[in-house]
Amino acid sequence: MNQFNRTLVCLEGFALVVAGVIVLAAASGGLNTSELQGIPWSQSAIVWIQGQMTAQSAVVIGSSIGMALLGLGLLYVQFSRPDVEDSLLLDRGPKGQTSVSVEGLRRLAEQVIGPIPGVHRVLARAINRRGSVQFRCRIEVLPESSVPELQDEVRGRLAAAIQNHIGQAEAETRIDIHCRVRTHELSRRRVQ
Repeated sequence: MNQFNRTLVCLEGFALVVAGVIVLAAASGGLNTSELQGIPWSQSAIVWIQGQMTAQSAVVIGSSIGMALLGLGLLYVQFSRPDVEDSLLLDRGPKGQTSVSVEGLRRLAEQVIGPIPGVHRVLARAINRRGSVQFRCRIEVLPESSVPELQDEVRGRLAAAIQNHIGQAEAETRIDIHCRVRTHELSRRRVQ
Protein backbone atom coordinates (compact mmCIF):
# COMPACT_ATOMS: atom_id res chain seq x y z
CA MET A 1 0.00 0.00 0.00
CA ASN A 2 1.51 3.31 -0.99
CA GLN A 3 1.79 6.31 1.30
CA PHE A 4 -1.24 8.13 -0.17
CA ASN A 5 -3.58 5.16 0.41
CA ARG A 6 -2.19 4.64 3.89
CA THR A 7 -2.80 8.30 4.72
CA LEU A 8 -6.41 8.04 3.47
CA VAL A 9 -7.08 4.97 5.61
CA CYS A 10 -5.60 6.74 8.66
CA LEU A 11 -7.81 9.78 8.01
CA GLU A 12 -10.88 7.53 7.67
CA GLY A 13 -10.01 5.81 10.94
CA PHE A 14 -9.54 9.13 12.71
CA ALA A 15 -12.85 10.45 11.29
CA LEU A 16 -14.69 7.33 12.51
CA VAL A 17 -13.24 7.72 16.01
CA VAL A 18 -14.19 11.42 16.16
CA ALA A 19 -17.68 10.78 14.75
CA GLY A 20 -18.25 7.93 17.19
CA VAL A 21 -17.20 10.03 20.16
CA ILE A 22 -19.36 12.98 19.04
CA VAL A 23 -22.42 10.77 18.54
CA LEU A 24 -21.83 9.12 21.92
CA ALA A 25 -21.47 12.51 23.63
CA ALA A 26 -24.60 13.84 21.91
CA ALA A 27 -26.59 10.72 22.76
CA SER A 28 -25.62 10.84 26.41
CA GLY A 29 -26.55 14.54 26.64
CA GLY A 30 -23.00 15.72 27.27
CA LEU A 31 -22.93 17.88 24.14
CA ASN A 32 -24.96 21.03 23.55
CA THR A 33 -25.84 22.50 20.19
CA SER A 34 -24.37 25.84 21.28
CA GLU A 35 -20.88 24.29 21.61
CA LEU A 36 -20.78 23.34 17.92
CA GLN A 37 -22.13 26.48 16.26
CA GLY A 38 -19.23 26.81 13.78
CA ILE A 39 -19.58 23.31 12.30
CA PRO A 40 -22.14 23.06 9.46
CA TRP A 41 -25.14 20.78 10.11
CA SER A 42 -23.92 20.05 13.63
CA GLN A 43 -26.89 21.59 15.45
CA SER A 44 -29.50 19.76 13.40
CA ALA A 45 -27.55 16.50 13.62
CA ILE A 46 -27.24 16.70 17.41
CA VAL A 47 -30.94 17.53 17.78
CA TRP A 48 -31.76 14.51 15.55
CA ILE A 49 -29.44 12.23 17.55
CA GLN A 50 -30.96 13.37 20.85
CA GLY A 51 -34.41 12.79 19.36
CA GLN A 52 -33.49 9.22 18.47
CA MET A 53 -32.45 8.55 22.06
CA THR A 54 -36.03 8.32 23.25
CA ALA A 55 -36.91 5.28 21.17
CA GLN A 56 -33.62 3.62 20.33
CA SER A 57 -31.04 4.60 22.91
CA ALA A 58 -29.23 1.26 22.95
CA VAL A 59 -28.92 1.22 19.16
CA VAL A 60 -27.53 4.77 18.98
CA ILE A 61 -25.04 4.22 21.80
CA GLY A 62 -24.01 0.83 20.40
CA SER A 63 -23.49 2.18 16.89
CA SER A 64 -21.45 5.13 18.18
CA ILE A 65 -19.22 2.82 20.19
CA GLY A 66 -18.96 0.53 17.15
CA MET A 67 -17.90 3.43 14.93
CA ALA A 68 -15.25 4.52 17.41
CA LEU A 69 -13.93 0.96 17.78
CA LEU A 70 -13.87 0.47 14.00
CA GLY A 71 -11.86 3.68 13.64
CA LEU A 72 -9.45 2.59 16.36
CA GLY A 73 -9.11 -0.80 14.64
CA LEU A 74 -8.24 0.85 11.32
CA LEU A 75 -5.65 3.05 13.00
CA TYR A 76 -4.17 0.06 14.84
CA VAL A 77 -3.86 -1.98 11.65
CA GLN A 78 -2.17 0.88 9.82
CA PHE A 79 0.36 1.65 12.53
CA SER A 80 1.09 -1.88 13.74
CA ARG A 81 2.14 -3.25 10.34
CA PRO A 82 5.86 -3.37 9.62
CA ASP A 83 6.88 -1.03 6.87
CA VAL A 84 7.47 -2.77 3.57
CA GLU A 85 9.53 -0.63 1.27
CA ASP A 86 10.28 -0.95 -2.42
CA SER A 87 14.01 -0.39 -1.98
CA LEU A 88 16.63 -1.62 0.46
CA LEU A 89 18.91 1.06 1.88
CA LEU A 90 22.47 -0.26 1.90
CA ASP A 91 24.56 2.73 2.89
CA ARG A 92 23.90 6.25 4.05
CA GLY A 93 27.06 8.29 4.27
CA PRO A 94 28.24 11.87 3.89
CA LYS A 95 28.53 11.47 0.11
CA GLY A 96 25.02 10.09 -0.35
CA GLN A 97 23.05 6.90 0.02
CA THR A 98 22.97 3.61 -1.83
CA SER A 99 19.83 1.56 -2.24
CA VAL A 100 18.81 -1.53 -4.19
CA SER A 101 15.40 -2.16 -5.73
CA VAL A 102 13.46 -5.00 -4.09
CA GLU A 103 12.02 -5.83 -7.52
CA GLY A 104 15.59 -6.23 -8.80
CA LEU A 105 16.34 -8.61 -5.93
CA ARG A 106 13.26 -10.65 -6.86
CA ARG A 107 14.46 -10.93 -10.47
CA LEU A 108 17.94 -11.85 -9.25
CA ALA A 109 16.47 -14.68 -7.17
CA GLU A 110 14.54 -16.02 -10.16
CA GLN A 111 17.66 -15.84 -12.37
CA VAL A 112 19.79 -17.65 -9.80
CA ILE A 113 17.27 -20.39 -8.99
CA GLY A 114 15.95 -20.99 -12.53
CA PRO A 115 19.06 -22.75 -14.00
CA ILE A 116 19.46 -25.17 -11.07
CA PRO A 117 19.05 -28.76 -12.33
CA GLY A 118 15.68 -30.14 -11.32
CA VAL A 119 13.91 -26.79 -11.26
CA HIS A 120 11.21 -26.43 -13.89
CA ARG A 121 9.78 -23.04 -12.94
CA VAL A 122 10.33 -20.49 -10.16
CA LEU A 123 8.34 -17.54 -8.89
CA ALA A 124 10.13 -15.45 -6.28
CA ARG A 125 9.00 -12.63 -4.06
CA ALA A 126 11.40 -10.35 -2.21
CA ILE A 127 10.25 -8.36 0.81
CA ASN A 128 12.17 -5.63 2.62
CA ARG A 129 11.40 -5.71 6.33
CA ARG A 130 13.27 -3.02 8.23
CA GLY A 131 16.59 -3.49 6.49
CA SER A 132 16.57 -7.26 6.07
CA VAL A 133 15.45 -9.14 3.00
CA GLN A 134 13.00 -12.01 3.00
CA PHE A 135 12.54 -14.22 -0.05
CA ARG A 136 9.53 -16.40 -0.69
CA CYS A 137 10.22 -18.77 -3.55
CA ARG A 138 7.64 -21.02 -5.17
CA ILE A 139 9.51 -23.66 -7.10
CA GLU A 140 8.06 -26.23 -9.44
CA VAL A 141 10.43 -29.18 -9.48
CA LEU A 142 10.75 -32.14 -11.81
CA PRO A 143 9.47 -35.47 -10.40
CA GLU A 144 12.93 -37.04 -10.33
CA SER A 145 14.39 -34.21 -8.19
CA SER A 146 15.31 -34.56 -4.53
CA VAL A 147 13.65 -31.70 -2.67
CA PRO A 148 16.05 -31.68 0.34
CA GLU A 149 19.09 -31.54 -1.97
CA LEU A 150 17.40 -28.94 -4.13
CA GLN A 151 16.54 -26.88 -1.05
CA ASP A 152 20.17 -26.80 0.05
CA GLU A 153 21.31 -25.87 -3.45
CA VAL A 154 18.71 -23.08 -3.74
CA ARG A 155 19.55 -21.61 -0.33
CA GLY A 156 23.29 -21.79 -1.00
CA ARG A 157 23.16 -20.20 -4.44
CA LEU A 158 20.69 -17.52 -3.47
CA ALA A 159 22.57 -16.59 -0.28
CA ALA A 160 25.83 -16.35 -2.26
CA ALA A 161 24.20 -14.21 -4.94
CA ILE A 162 22.66 -11.85 -2.38
CA GLN A 163 25.96 -11.64 -0.48
CA ASN A 164 27.72 -10.76 -3.74
CA HIS A 165 25.04 -8.33 -4.92
CA ILE A 166 24.31 -6.31 -1.78
CA GLY A 167 26.88 -7.51 0.74
CA GLN A 168 24.23 -8.54 3.25
CA ALA A 169 25.12 -11.36 5.59
CA GLU A 170 23.19 -14.60 5.40
CA ALA A 171 21.84 -14.04 8.91
CA GLU A 172 19.99 -10.94 7.66
CA THR A 173 18.40 -12.81 4.74
CA ARG A 174 15.51 -15.23 5.17
CA ILE A 175 14.65 -17.66 2.38
CA ASP A 176 11.32 -19.50 2.47
CA ILE A 177 10.91 -22.21 -0.16
CA HIS A 178 7.71 -23.91 -1.26
CA CYS A 179 8.19 -26.78 -3.72
CA ARG A 180 5.61 -28.43 -5.91
CA VAL A 181 6.27 -31.42 -8.12
CA ARG A 182 5.54 -30.78 -11.77
CA THR A 183 2.93 -33.12 -13.11
CA HIS A 184 2.53 -33.90 -16.74
CA GLU A 185 -0.99 -32.91 -17.50
CA LEU A 186 -2.52 -35.08 -20.15
CA SER A 187 -4.74 -33.44 -22.65
CA ARG A 188 -7.70 -35.52 -23.58
CA ARG A 189 -9.19 -35.34 -27.00
CA ARG A 190 -12.83 -35.71 -27.41
CA VAL A 191 -13.69 -38.20 -30.11
CA GLN A 192 -16.75 -37.39 -32.08
